[in-house]
Amino acid sequence: MWTIVVGLIIYFGMKYQYYLNEAGKREFDLIPLAKFVAVFPVVIGLVLRLPKLIIEIREKKQWTFDWIKFVVIGIPSLYIIVMS
Repeated sequence: MWTIVVGLIIYFGMKYQYYLNEAGKREFDLIPLAKFVAVFPVVIGLVLRLPKLIIEIREKKQWTFDWIKFVVIGIPSLYIIVMS
């Protein structure tokens, strides 16, 4: 069931991205498309992590944040996405 939900979110997200692309071409305003392209992968990542987060909350595990992974992978990825 969760795979179907994720698939639908990706499908409708891509349709919305196509709509923003076409509207940007018509109105010469690509800022909404750039914002969506920067935020949508983050939302997909959160949705993909949600089941494991729910399991960890039920088991009352302590939340951790891997700063090394964030600095090495997250910041350069965000930079590449925003600069495009």
